[in-house]
Amino acid sequence: HQHRAVELAALFAREHVEDLLIDTDGKPPPTIAREILIQTGWLPTPDTA
Repeated sequence: HQHRAVELAALFAREHVEDLLIDTDGKPPPTIAREILIQTGWLPTPDTA
């Protein structure tokens, strides 16, 4: 399973299979949560609110 995980990680990086991508570096959890909710459509974007 570890060998397959390496293969899948490379595939996912190459093919960009994520539904959304949130940059979490240095951000507090509430900011990350808000970005997730906005990108999934659960909250309006700041410019449409």
